[in-house]
Amino acid sequence: MNAGTKISLAKGVGLLIQGSLIVEGTKEQPVIITAVKPKEAFGTFAVLGTGKEISRINYLKLSHGNEKWMNGAYFSGAFALHYQKEVIIENSEFIEGQADDGVNIKFSKVYLKNNIFKNNYADQIDLDYCVGVVRDSSFLYEIKRDKKWRWVRYQWFSNLCIRKFIQQL
Repeated sequence: MNAGTKISLAKGVGLLIQGSLIVEGTKEQPVIITAVKPKEAFGTFAVLGTGKEISRINYLKLSHGNEKWMNGAYFSGAFALHYQKEVIIENSEFIEGQADDGVNIKFSKVYLKNNIFKNNYADQIDLDYCVGVVRDSSFLYEIKRDKKWRWVRYQWFSNLCIRKFIQQL
């Protein structure tokens, strides 16, 4: 997907890529994937591999997704990558997902750097059967009540090295 690409998905609609995903956004022109109407979440944006693929994502802004069954597989993340040899996600944002996971990666080696995970419904990110590194990333959850409350919601991962969490409010 090239810099500046914008995809708007209707309520409940999922998109499944079989193979790998390459997102080549830039700081000035990120790739944007969102719901047509923010209060009506799209299904999921999912990538299903065979364990041999490498997916590289740079400057992706994904918001207002949900979870969905597609082709006999359940994708629990608004953004989901399953069975990739390697997943590299940098400089990206995953916001306001209504799924069980804002991002769900399964059975992959991961390298996640300089990402923002914010206000996703349950888990900001869920890494199932993954190994790798998560660094320089923000995990934010904001609830508005009478007074403004903000805190970082940390997720813990096994077999991962987690470095330098930043709360950017």
